[in-house]
Formats: sequence, C-alpha cells, structure tokens
Amino acid sequence: MWKEVMSDITSLGGIPLYLVAMFLFLFSGQGHVFIFLTLGLILIYAIASSIRWFWFKKRPDKQKYKNWLQRIDASAFPSLHSARAAFLAAAVFWYYQNLSLLLILLVAVFGVGYTRVYLNRHDWKDVIGGYVVGAAVFLLLGLL
Repeated sequence: MWKEVMSDITSLGGIPLYLVAMFLFLFSGQGHVFIFLTLGLILIYAIASSIRWFWFKKRPDKQKYKNWLQRIDASAFPSLHSARAAFLAAAVFWYYQNLSLLLILLVAVFGVGYTRVYLNRHDWKDVIGGYVVGAAVFLLLGLL
C-alpha cells in the first residue's frame, strides 16, 4: 500500500499532470502561461536529454536499454520528474503569487523528489539536478 501512495505522489511530477496544467491555462484564456509552460517543457527535455546523452548515469534499479532513446530514458541524471515539478510549481506560483499556495507547491515538489528516491528510480543527486534544471529553465524563460 505504501508503494502505491508513493507512486501517486511521484505522478505529481509526471507528464500527464503537467499537460493537464498546460491545457487548463490554455482553456481558461491564459495562452501566455500555456506558451510559457510549453517552452519550459521543451527546454527541460532538451537540456536533460543532452545531459543524459553525453553523461550516462545508471539508475539505482539499473534499467536496461537497447537503443539510444532507451539509453536516454535509462539514464538517471537529472530527474525529469523533479525538473518538471520544480518548473511547474515555480510557474504556478509566479502566476498566482499566493504564499499559501507556495507552501502546497513546495510540499508537492519535495514529495516528488522523495518518492523518486524511495521508489529507487533516482538518488538525491539526480533529484537535486532535476530541481536545478527546472529552476534554471524557469529563470531563463522569465528573463526573456
């Protein structure tokens, strides 16, 4: 049961929730936030995939691979779940600017990181690397 709870928490950094958030902003008339989230997702994947391609780091659970796409997925550093969670949380806080919401977002982001380690998909270096990628992309896009 505890592993199921951890899987549910880790999904907060998954692509389905990220896409739902993107389209909720789009359909609520906030196209600029949709574009921001889309560009962020593209940059996160470009940066993380490049790092994973040039610097392969095995996952704690040693995922097997047969081709270069599977190799990128099998690499642990940086954590894409952590990067997406950090970027999405920063963007949502930036949009709403609510301190109570910030607390909820921080708990969710750190929950995602903890579950990635708990589920043996990453170690803490991978998670922190993901947080750095997500934050850096947010800051980069925020400067544009």
